[in-house]
Amino acid sequence: MGFPVCHKCHEHLIKCRYCKSFDTLFFVCAHPKRLEELGPTVDPDVGRTCPYYSSLHVLEDISPAARRLKTWMAVAISVLAAIVVLAIVELGRFADTGPTAYMELAFPIQCELGSTVTGVISIENPSARASLPCHLRLGKEFFAGFDVLKMDPSPERLQGGPVARLYTFTPIPSRNKRSLKFYCRARSEGTFTLDVQLFDREAKLQAHRRVTIKVLGQNSGSQPQHA
Repeated sequence: MGFPVCHKCHEHLIKCRYCKSFDTLFFVCAHPKRLEELGPTVDPDVGRTCPYYSSLHVLEDISPAARRLKTWMAVAISVLAAIVVLAIVELGRFADTGPTAYMELAFPIQCELGSTVTGVISIENPSARASLPCHLRLGKEFFAGFDVLKMDPSPERLQGGPVARLYTFTPIPSRNKRSLKFYCRARSEGTFTLDVQLFDREAKLQAHRRVTIKVLGQNSGSQPQHA
C-alpha cells in the first residue's frame, strides 16, 4: 500500500539495499547490465532511478496471530538491542583509539604472458591492545588477467562474489606485521588493476591500496618490473 513508500515507517523502498541485485557481502551492485554501464560501486541508500531495480519486498496479508507475534518479537528485539548498546558503551571505554591498519603492495608492474610472478601484501596492526581480523577483498579485474596458483600462508576461507573475491586469514596480533605472498600466472595480455581492500570483522574498511600491472606478449624481451 502506497509503494514505493512504506505506509508504516515511510521509508522509500526503491533503494539499492532493497534490490535483488544488491550484493550484501561486498555492498556493490551485481546486475550484469548495470555493471557494464556504470560499474559495481553503489550507495545502499540511493538508486531510485535505476532501470534495473527489482524489489526484495512483497505485499502480504498478515493474520492477527502473526501480527501479535511480530509485536512480541519487536519488543524482544528492542530489549536485546538496548542490552547490546549498553554492552558496546561499556566496551567502548576500553577500546583502542590508535590508528587503523597499514597495508602495502609489492607486485610487478610489468611481466610477460605466461610468466609466474610473486606479489606480496604487507599488513601491519598498530593497535596496542587488539588483534586485527584479516579479510582481504580483491577486485575481479585482476583475475581477468591472472590465475592465483598459491598463497603463503594459505587463507582460512575464500568467498567468491560476482565482482570480487574475499580471502580470510588468521587475525594479526597487536603491534605485529604479516606478509602474504601471492604466486600468480599471467594468462591474458593487457593492463590489469589489482585493487585490495582490508576489512575487519565488522566489515569496516581498514586500508585500501591498488597497483596496475601490464602483461606483455610472449618473447617481448621485457624483464619483470616491480612497484
